[in-house]
Parts: sequence; C-alpha cells; structure tokens
Amino acid sequence: MYENDALRRLVALAETGAFTKAAVRLSSTQPAVSRRITSSRNWSDLSARS
Repeated sequence: MYENDALRRLVALAETGAFTKAAVRLSSTQPAVSRRITSSRNWSDLSARS
C-alpha cells in the first residue's frame, strides 16, 4: 500500500511538474508529497543495495 501511494504521488509530480501542483491534485500539502517521495526514494536505494 505504501508503495502505491508513493507511486501515485510520483506520477502526479511528473504530470504536473511541481510539488505544489501535485499536492493540490492529491488534496495534500507540498511538504507531505515531498516527504513521501523522498522517503520512498531512500527505501528504494536501500533495497537496491541488498
């Protein structure tokens, strides 16, 4: 579930081109969108090293 949410946020960011616009589309805040994307990126970096 966490991965789906992070992917949905990443797609919104790619489609809108801005964290703030992605947050509006997702009915969220810019810091929350940014934090979730950063968190998922850190998780994928750890997974790649295993």
